[in-house]
Amino acid sequence: MFCPNCGTQVQNGVSFCPNCGTAMGQGQGQQYTAPPQQPQYQQPQQPQYQQQQYQQPYQQPMQYNQMPMDNGKVGLIGILFFLFPLIGLIMYFVWRKTKPLKAGKAIKIALFGFIVGMAAQALWA
Repeated sequence: MFCPNCGTQVQNGVSFCPNCGTAMGQGQGQQYTAPPQQPQYQQPQQPQYQQQQYQQPYQQPMQYNQMPMDNGKVGLIGILFFLFPLIGLIMYFVWRKTKPLKAGKAIKIALFGFIVGMAAQALWA
């Protein structure tokens, strides 16, 4: 006997074809039906991830009215810079980026105080 599906020779009395698994009928007029196919396993779809685009935060430029006041006046503290030039030098480095006019005045007063102090010391020595 031969399998009606694949044509493989099958022994008599066998219920299924050993090659393709088709059910074998006992009589010649019997309808042959293939066993139900097992469902195919489909791997679940994994979500596609995209790397997030990062941007530098936007920082607005400083407006004129937001800038710290720098009118270049040192006032009474100038006397301190004159008497103690080291304080004037320190304040120059503190103010040189944020208040350049005031820093310039501080270093000039400190330098003038240093020169006057050295001259006074030379005269009294």
